Amino acid sequence: AALSCSYADLLPPKTPTVFTSHNWKTEFRYFFRSVLEHAKETFPNNYWDATYWICSFAVNQHMPVIGDMDSSPFNEALS
Repeated sequence: AALSCSYADLLPPKTPTVFTSHNWKTEFRYFFRSVLEHAKETFPNNYWDATYWICSFAVNQHMPVIGDMDSSPFNEALS
């Protein structure tokens, strides 16, 4: 929390290949397993290179989105 940014903000910029969201009711290990299986099925030759936009990592959890939704992380990822 000392940096007050998203995890994705700490990484080099990369265009996402897949947009997905994590349901907080589901244990993260099941979500991770489903993303890994999707990557293996969708990108069998290079699944480790696939980039997933995952809201819990891409959205700054320290700062709520207030105001214009056009500049929200969700909209930026979809555009």
